[in-house]
Amino acid sequence: MGKNLFLFCGLVALGFSAVAQEQSNQFPLPVGAGGPSGAPIAGAPVLTRSSTSSTMEDAARDLQSPAESERVGAAKLLGKYPGAQATHLLIGVLDDPSELVRRAAIVSLVEHINTGSFYSIGQPIYEKIFSKIGDVDVEVRRAVTALIPRLAFRLVQSFSQQTVINGRVVYRNTPGGLRSDLEALARKALEDPDAVVRQNMLKHHTILRIQILPNVLARLLDDNDKGVVLEAIDQARRYGSHSEIQQKFSALTKHPDAGVRSKLSRVSQMLSRSDSFYRSILRTLTDDPADEVATLAIIDLARVGEKVSPPMLLRIEEFLSQSKGFYGNAENLFFSLPVLGPRHRGYTKPCSIIPVRG
Repeated sequence: MGKNLFLFCGLVALGFSAVAQEQSNQFPLPVGAGGPSGAPIAGAPVLTRSSTSSTMEDAARDLQSPAESERVGAAKLLGKYPGAQATHLLIGVLDDPSELVRRAAIVSLVEHINTGSFYSIGQPIYEKIFSKIGDVDVEVRRAVTALIPRLAFRLVQSFSQQTVINGRVVYRNTPGGLRSDLEALARKALEDPDAVVRQNMLKHHTILRIQILPNVLARLLDDNDKGVVLEAIDQARRYGSHSEIQQKFSALTKHPDAGVRSKLSRVSQMLSRSDSFYRSILRTLTDDPADEVATLAIIDLARVGEKVSPPMLLRIEEFLSQSKGFYGNAENLFFSLPVLGPRHRGYTKPCSIIPVRG
């Protein structure tokens, strides 16, 4: 039996070999393909892979082309070749008259930064990229402001200065900071026409070591974009002692968005520990038409030592009992109940009001 099976397998193998040979005769190797040993056929053209240096030369030539499409293609290609040579070529086209080329250059520079090889580049390169925060194209400005956390450590880098005093070499540390012209661009970007740029600058202005003027922050608190207002409220923790900020906080208690008023409550609770004015903001929010805002304001008042009245306790109970699930604001409120303390006799069993999920 085993011998017959062995013979059968041999016949099948011979059959497949014959079919393969016939197909190879019908479909000969293409011109330029190697022979059976892998060696190129005599007279056939040999295709070679271009080197990195030749690619850089081609890209540098295309970046000077009058055709916009060629410059865009070269800028995109250079993003795949991280290194000092490609980076300097991209920096050279950041002032290209075409916004499409500038966008492609910024995107490619972001790719270089993401590879980790960009950090060996000198400070002037970082400053050139940051200077595009004043570009006329909004997409370029958005990309640069989003890059601020990756650029800031070089933009505000301190350095040592060597001086000679009485024949002795003395090294003095010079504190870092933005160049005066770059700082002016950054302050202008705080009031950029685009909301994304304004929000990014608000979020990252501290790592650039610049302070926002109170009147500028007051205008941002009155911004027509919700995201900017929320970020401005969060940043107001550093500037809460100014009268302009306090006036805007009072006006924001009537803001139509409940999310803005909730954020206002949390930041007011932080500021109320050092400024009693913000306790009045919390007291105003306890009468907010939205239960989630009012109850959070009540809890925030309790956090700073204010006594919670029975009507306020009743409102907390109603909000928790009407919640459709134990998540989100209801969950945050429930875990904040211990701040009410044991002195509130009328609220001894808060767990009994939590609805049970079916």
